[in-house]
Amino acid sequence: MNLTDLDSKISYGRMGLGNTGVDVPGGDYNKVIESGFYIAGQNTSNTFSKSLGQTSSQGETMISSMWNGSTCAQIAVTSDNRMGYRKKLLDSWKPWKQLTAAEPATILALPLTAGIQSAGSCTYSKDQLGTVIVHFRVKKSGTSNDLGNIQIATLPVGFRPNIAQNESIWFPVGGMFTDTTKGGGYGFVTANGEIYLNNERSNMQFAVGNFCFTSNF
Repeated sequence: MNLTDLDSKISYGRMGLGNTGVDVPGGDYNKVIESGFYIAGQNTSNTFSKSLGQTSSQGETMISSMWNGSTCAQIAVTSDNRMGYRKKLLDSWKPWKQLTAAEPATILALPLTAGIQSAGSCTYSKDQLGTVIVHFRVKKSGTSNDLGNIQIATLPVGFRPNIAQNESIWFPVGGMFTDTTKGGGYGFVTANGEIYLNNERSNMQFAVGNFCFTSNF
């Protein structure tokens, strides 16, 4: 058999090769019986887009992995960048499940505690996986020698850990101590969203640091 004969017997399209997408057979994801890469049309049935309540599936891309005639897995990406998964076991399709959506996290201004002032960027955000990131550059009002736990901010509901994050999170401190020394401390976040820094030096005037935790923890 020469290469031309071999080429005619290989179905490149289902493997996503070339510049032509593969239409869904019968216009129905349930009728896909071969592994490969498929492109849905506006009226394709049983798509991930339709499971989200959309009226059209135009632009949705689907990868199908067929293990045998009765077992299959499908992963789909919609035109608005949402990803879903479903599987077929013993000829029975399970519902689509959304895995993720490519949406950037919204960065919000961190609500500081009275007596704590911004000395730069003070923000918080949460991504689609529930990871909360807090960044702060803060300074204290006045010159009191506050030692121990100093509350600098409170996170709103939806951005708080389910249980207190009591482990130490170290941060650099320096530059604006009244006694010109430099030192360090640690911080923690409570289940009520209260952010504390533990000052181990007197006359702390300036602090900068980050917190990163999951709100689903």
